[in-house]
Amino acid sequence: MFRVVCCWLQIFNPPYVPTPDDEVQSRGLSSAWAGGFKGRRVIDRFMPQLSRVLRCGGQLLLVAVAENDPQGAVVRSKQADEETLSIVQLTKL
Repeated sequence: MFRVVCCWLQIFNPPYVPTPDDEVQSRGLSSAWAGGFKGRRVIDRFMPQLSRVLRCGGQLLLVAVAENDPQGAVVRSKQADEETLSIVQLTKL
């Protein structure tokens, strides 16, 4: 039997690059970056699970790009080749 342990901080660097949806299920190297439509397929599967493991007042730090349409406060951005990576902070109320 497993016990759910709640945490104060979750850091998530998902595959965020917008790609065709079938690449999300690949088992090759592209699975490291293939995020599907708008780069959100993995992010959208992850978010509903977060409420089970994040304490009230806990924070999520999420790596995202503008194409992901991230919701939350951008706390840091950095240009990396042709993309701008952002760290988005969300707090569970």
